Amino acid sequence: MMAEHNLIELFHHVQPIVDHSGDYELQSQLAQLRDTYSTMLRYMVQGMDDPNASRIYADLISQTSRLGERANRLLRMKRQTSDKYVQAFNSLKPEDDLASLCALLTNFDDGIRQLRQEQADERESVTQHALDAQRQNRETALVRLFNRIWTADAWHRSELETVQALLSNDVVSTASKSLTISATTLSLLEMFDERKLMLLFDAYLTTDIDVSQRALVGIVLVLRQHAGSLAAYPEVQSRFRLLCDDPSFVSDTFRVMMQLQYSRMTDTVSEKMRSDIIPTILKSKNFKQTQYGIQEIDDYLTQNGENPEWFKNREADEQAHAKIREMAELQMEGADVYMATFSHMKSNAFFQLVPHWFYLFGDDIPEVNNVLSRLGKETANVFRAMLRYAPFCNSDRFSFSFMLGMIGEQGQEMLSKNLTANLSQDELSEMLATKVEKKRAADISRQYIFDLYRFFTLYPFHLQFVNPFDAKQPVFSPLSHTIFTPLLQHENEVITLAEFFMRKGVYQEAAHLFASLCPQQREEDADLWQKLGFCEQKLGRLSLAFEHYQTAYELNPNSVWTLKHLATVAFQSERWAEAEVYYETLLDDDADNVRYLRRKAGCLMNQQRYDEAIPVLYQVLYIDEHSVEDQNNMAWCQLLTKNIEKARELYSNVLSQHLEQPSAHFNLANTYLAELDIQQAYPLYRHAYILESVTDEGEQQFVNDYRQAIEALQPVFSLPIERTQALLDAIRLGI
Repeated sequence: MMAEHNLIELFHHVQPIVDHSGDYELQSQLAQLRDTYSTMLRYMVQGMDDPNASRIYADLISQTSRLGERANRLLRMKRQTSDKYVQAFNSLKPEDDLASLCALLTNFDDGIRQLRQEQADERESVTQHALDAQRQNRETALVRLFNRIWTADAWHRSELETVQALLSNDVVSTASKSLTISATTLSLLEMFDERKLMLLFDAYLTTDIDVSQRALVGIVLVLRQHAGSLAAYPEVQSRFRLLCDDPSFVSDTFRVMMQLQYSRMTDTVSEKMRSDIIPTILKSKNFKQTQYGIQEIDDYLTQNGENPEWFKNREADEQAHAKIREMAELQMEGADVYMATFSHMKSNAFFQLVPHWFYLFGDDIPEVNNVLSRLGKETANVFRAMLRYAPFCNSDRFSFSFMLGMIGEQGQEMLSKNLTANLSQDELSEMLATKVEKKRAADISRQYIFDLYRFFTLYPFHLQFVNPFDAKQPVFSPLSHTIFTPLLQHENEVITLAEFFMRKGVYQEAAHLFASLCPQQREEDADLWQKLGFCEQKLGRLSLAFEHYQTAYELNPNSVWTLKHLATVAFQSERWAEAEVYYETLLDDDADNVRYLRRKAGCLMNQQRYDEAIPVLYQVLYIDEHSVEDQNNMAWCQLLTKNIEKARELYSNVLSQHLEQPSAHFNLANTYLAELDIQQAYPLYRHAYILESVTDEGEQQFVNDYRQAIEALQPVFSLPIERTQALLDAIRLGI
């Protein structure tokens, strides 16, 4: 993508590409652009003021960039003949122009519609053979049209109008229109074309929800990928700003951004399914692994008069049901929980063709019809209904269908019975009814995004494509590029997206989104400052987090949550006096909270107020008398307040229980060193050194700890520096 805004440099960059392409038309157009710019410069030098100069300059940038991209495309056709993109282009015949293919597809769709109607009217003259033949003809036309659009050069206006007519034709099926949108999107991801993008804008406004949602996903992907060049396309910017005045478009766009971002986390979800959720479910005796998935064989929660023996494995059962609930929650939130299940099913020959990854699932697809036509009528109806209601994306529905064709009649019947085993006759009848529930936009866009994710990660030649889901790509956010700036005016949607990023650990982007709102909401929204502070805390930017938490606390001093986090951040950033005040406030309402007491003691110790820390630590040890850490802290405070015997008693007690811990020997040695009892201190230090210095890092850690201890003890006990250094040398040498 060429984003240069210096026209002379852009000419220098594009000229050799156009020359190597060998295309006379492109060379002529570039020469004309150079002449236009030279004329514009001459007028300027002569002092002529052209009010349209800025617009002309932007248009020259746009046209020159487009020429460069077209020339690059031609070079690719010559040099990268093994690319699927080039092979698809070369597979087209001279007669495969856009108008002819659109007309051909329209005829085949109309023919299938008429044949289905005749079949529904039970006219005996209709044969299945005729319908199958028409489906196959339509399949061929679909693939050819997809390849023509996907590999097309920049469209002329007539080509845009041809495809617009196809999308507005009621005779053309939703499946054909949807594939056309996907082909246009894939073409735009290969090379920007303003007219193709305008088609997506138009398609979003159609009443066909499948087409509309596919177009919207395409718009977001294309705008993000080509954002650097869009400054040269004012009509695109104007069209996007106009759509942003529509609340429905804004809401849909934020939802799609969230869904796209969630799909980037699919690897994490799949790993959780493989290593956590599925293994936990299979530990329960109420579930078993079959060749078709996981089957629940005993729903004990609904049984009457249960046998106590059934509950011997209750813990495993409860864990399994907890994981099922977790899986359901992930699915409801929009996670791609089936990627791990279906990813290994993409080796079917069907998926060798690029267009097939974007098909809308239906039994008009010859490969699906071949599978279902071989099933018994009742079994076929069960699977049709299951695939209609299943939360699978189109790609996975195809995979499931092909799996059906491989398992044989007995396996098909068994799977059909398993799917309907827990349904009453009425429920089964309702499921098998031909009525189709109204589709939800969110489901359509999410499942289409899953289809896209599978193509860009599982297609055998996916490395030939720029993957929009790659972690190196910018996040899907209105802050990622200036083209999306109009979306930032919609605060509720920005907050929803920011909260999603925050929940999913994308704290950098969440912080940026919250920060874009905070200035205008400072006086009224403490929650917003809390969330911004939380993100900054997670990012390790403690100073900023502290400031934001302070703002939130000023706006709402009754928030215990804010106070807790303010105290934590103050402690982590070593603001000991401030942290002490916050923990004191927390203890006013929760006097026996061990964590708060420990933190308060830590604040006092770090301020060297050891005598004040002792009563706090006594309170801690009263609540948790076996805490080694608190015993050590108490002993240290006793030592530094010159209660040496008390400190020695505490350290000796710890050592008696933890003989293999270097710190236990080291701490007790400090009590003898405080009295300059080298004879008692040396063997303890030496033992700690031996335990610690198994590695070079451990030896250095011992030296650091020793020097820190001397630094703390020396002012209290006036230890002679030369003797403490000599002792360290003796310890290291083993004298």
